[in-house]
Amino acid sequence: MDQHLSSDSQGSASSTQPAPWIYINGYPGVGKLTIAKELCSLIEGSRLVSNHLTIDLSAALCSRDSIQYRPLRKALRDVQFKFAIEAPPETTWIFTDSSSEESGTSLEYQAAASARGSRFISIILSCQVDENLNRITGPGRGGELNTKLTDIEILCQIRETEGIFRFHNEEEKELDVIYLTASEAARQIFDHVYPMKLG
Repeated sequence: MDQHLSSDSQGSASSTQPAPWIYINGYPGVGKLTIAKELCSLIEGSRLVSNHLTIDLSAALCSRDSIQYRPLRKALRDVQFKFAIEAPPETTWIFTDSSSEESGTSLEYQAAASARGSRFISIILSCQVDENLNRITGPGRGGELNTKLTDIEILCQIRETEGIFRFHNEEEKELDVIYLTASEAARQIFDHVYPMKLG
């Protein structure tokens, strides 16, 4: 059976509302991008934007401890949001992020979805600490060309001092991915976004 589902089968993007805006948040290394790629393959016409696109470009342009770094990242997010807001209404947007309770970044994504008129669906990915530590040191993560976190001590500090941002609304879903494959997690997210399209 074809796992790539058409916009008709999704019931997306009617004339009155653009397609959903899916926001996948979680600690570094839980598998956000891998799962988001699987989800993107399930939703025809979807586009995936990783938070590391802005992080990597910002880090290439200036030092991460520079006073210019955070304003630059916000400016790049704003460019992404403007493009996504003005994109064809049938496009489903999937964004990944690692935003803490103290950060206002999550609210920027929600505001952009509201400006577009899309349903904003927050997905929180989680897993146990030991598994999280294993994942950030796994093969293929990090390297010269990206800024993905691979430092165990930093991850432990983040988990001890920073909670993941939550919207606490009906559209939000938290998913423990420790025993799920990426494709299984993506399917659960899909079924949450399109609850009438199960099976």
